[in-house]
Amino acid sequence: MIDSAVRVEKLPSPEPVRSTNTRGAQRLPADGQLRSASAETESTERQTALRALLMHAILPAGGAHADEYRLVQRHAAYLHDWLARMAGWTLVFQTDLVRLRKTPATLDDCTRGAIECSSGQPLPRRRYALLCLVLAILENEDRQTTLEQVARRTQLAASAEPRLKAGGFEFDLAEQDCRRDMVSVIRLLESLHVMVRDDGDDQQFVRGTGDALYRINRAVLTSLLCVTHPPSTLSRLSWKERLSALHETEMPDSDDVRNRQIRHQLVRRLLDNPVLYFDLLTEQELDYLTSQRSYLLNEIASETGLVPEVRKEGIALLDPEGDLTDTGLPETGTRGHATLLMAEWLANRLRSGAEPGVSWSELHARMAELTVEHAGRWRRGIEQPAARQSLAYDVIARLEALGLLEIRGDQILPRPAIARYAIGGDQ
Repeated sequence: MIDSAVRVEKLPSPEPVRSTNTRGAQRLPADGQLRSASAETESTERQTALRALLMHAILPAGGAHADEYRLVQRHAAYLHDWLARMAGWTLVFQTDLVRLRKTPATLDDCTRGAIECSSGQPLPRRRYALLCLVLAILENEDRQTTLEQVARRTQLAASAEPRLKAGGFEFDLAEQDCRRDMVSVIRLLESLHVMVRDDGDDQQFVRGTGDALYRINRAVLTSLLCVTHPPSTLSRLSWKERLSALHETEMPDSDDVRNRQIRHQLVRRLLDNPVLYFDLLTEQELDYLTSQRSYLLNEIASETGLVPEVRKEGIALLDPEGDLTDTGLPETGTRGHATLLMAEWLANRLRSGAEPGVSWSELHARMAELTVEHAGRWRRGIEQPAARQSLAYDVIARLEALGLLEIRGDQILPRPAIARYAIGGDQ
């Protein structure tokens, strides 16, 4: 169970400078007030800029994030130094583009997949393969291209690669499902600012009655891949070895370097993950965190606005603004309600002291009960076996992404932070 919160120490606030030439009132002199206001504005701007970078690793100069881009440019030196010192991440400035090159804390996290723009669901395996093919095609395209042209060249590339066929991947534009797959991938690239639609309708392409014209943002395209070593140079390694080798760097063996690497790993976990559990840390990482916790949490809280909550099992960074996440809980709608109900059910098992783990069959049985209980509130057709099963997998994937459970084979094990969630009122 989760213990009571441990107080996070804060640095004492400095005493205000007092004026002696006022009528008994103790206040900052005019120039002191201006300096204080200026420092507060600067701190707020840096915080906004850093939060924008954490949510959007690619910030173009124009479009919806133009204001955040200007803030990042204004505080470029400070942000570059802070990110390098605390997380070992690199902030790269190109013409009309800022790119935060992030190295993940762990390479085996399968909960951070790309999200489809239309459905909000994780990108399926097939569309991931198609995405890689499209990116390879775009490398050789002109600044302007059409959806039909990219699709045709992708089809040729897929048919020429025997390993794709051996893996069961086929791409035939005569099939409407393949055209839908292509549009889904292109929309994802639009959301990443790789492509900009200038004319046309991608839905007409799906129906085979039209086309769409795009501009390729080559600066974003070339900066999209964020690795230390090119993947094409690592083809003879196993899958896990390749993942590790993509980000390997040679570092001198010294205590200072090892401590720096540990700091980077911890800060990456704290910034990227909803919860940092102590039992997932190495002995060296736990020792470092124990001695440096106040420093690390104060730095992160000051620069991001996140509020640390330290418990016996780990640390959660809470966001009062509620927007520094790509997976929210609670959420509205059928999926949001089902996720919260399932979290409460798993949390109650954890609280009861009984065996907290459940099997997939138990979980599907519980979801069947919930669909009957909330049939009048949830979306139509959810009681159908296929829809109910899909909802169950989606709910578990979201709870896993939030660090509220882990999956071990056929067992679903709730983690302590899930005890934060419960349904209130008459549900």
